[in-house]
Amino acid sequence: MKLIVCLKLLIGPVAVGFVLLSSNIDPAHKFSWDENSGWMNWLDADGGASGVVVASDHLSGYIWSENNGWINVGNGGGPYANADDTNFGVNIKGDGDLEGFGWGENIGWVNFDTSSVAPDQARFDSVIGRFRGFAWGENGGWINLDDTTHFVATECPIADPPTKPPGEAGYEKVRYISMVPGNAGYQTALRVTLTTLPAPFDGLNGTKCWVGEPQQVSENSGKIAHEPGWPDFMSANLQGSPHCMDWSTVEVLHVTDDDIIPSAVYDAQAIDCECDFESEANYSAPLTITTSAWGDLVRNCTTCPCGAPDGTVGVPTDVTAALDKFKNLRPPSIPCEAVMKARADVEPNLPDWLVNISDVTFVLDAFRGCTFSNSPPFPFCFVWAGPGGCP
Repeated sequence: MKLIVCLKLLIGPVAVGFVLLSSNIDPAHKFSWDENSGWMNWLDADGGASGVVVASDHLSGYIWSENNGWINVGNGGGPYANADDTNFGVNIKGDGDLEGFGWGENIGWVNFDTSSVAPDQARFDSVIGRFRGFAWGENGGWINLDDTTHFVATECPIADPPTKPPGEAGYEKVRYISMVPGNAGYQTALRVTLTTLPAPFDGLNGTKCWVGEPQQVSENSGKIAHEPGWPDFMSANLQGSPHCMDWSTVEVLHVTDDDIIPSAVYDAQAIDCECDFESEANYSAPLTITTSAWGDLVRNCTTCPCGAPDGTVGVPTDVTAALDKFKNLRPPSIPCEAVMKARADVEPNLPDWLVNISDVTFVLDAFRGCTFSNSPPFPFCFVWAGPGGCP
């Protein structure tokens, strides 16, 4: 890869035109060793304000070398393309290996993709929160991240992001967002940002909420508690404070709340509960989740499970799907199992883990032209209170 140096990007951190987060490098483990220039400090650039930040999938900030000066590992807009001098930086791949380039004002490009020397390639061990292996500078030589005593580590483990569930559980829903929490063996919390809500609720865009304690909910349309002969799923509401637990004990989580509304975009992130909740650097990369349009439950039920929402609302499709769930229909009465409850539970303002005739009626109203709004277009439409902004 050929990179063309643009000098205005490569000066020290005080002159760079972007804002870096405070470093999350452990003060007790902030040094790496360069074979030609000695110790390299990953924490203390600008008193820590411009030191290295370790996110779940990239690095940002500056390393300081007494003999080589500043080394820029990224501007915080990662993961980085590393296609030219405007988008370089160090990425953390899914397996922990590092890739990409840093730039040293006196030593030029530093290559963090050292897979050619595996198993000593540069990598980040997220389990214990430290770097390992070796990086390579064409003019600076090998940078040792692998010493047993002097190594670079983070102050707290960086959580893995939630992931999209497989199959029907991962389909868009009207009033629920779904995720696989992950992070087995760690006490983590899940944060949901109300990223893009439709008007007239867009005043809450950017609001950050926490996922509350999960509970077991029956798939039986008229029951919440476990019902013999029916599977259960795990669901939770949003709240104003973190709930810490080993979330991997929940295989798939379906979150609902008055803040989960149709045609909206949400970002779900995890954070280890040992970390400072105030530091954005400690959060995982986001899982972006969208909700379907008001009343749009399915595409059709000619395949099993019923297809993902398609942007339209119809009586033979969406209204019928809600009615079948309300009636608890199962094969052989219908070709497919009725949709999962999280797809059909659209009301009240705070969904109640039940599917009753009101849910069916609201899907029918969506077909008739009613919107999810606090200013209905027609006299017969229901007025929704909408999001509450996290209690």
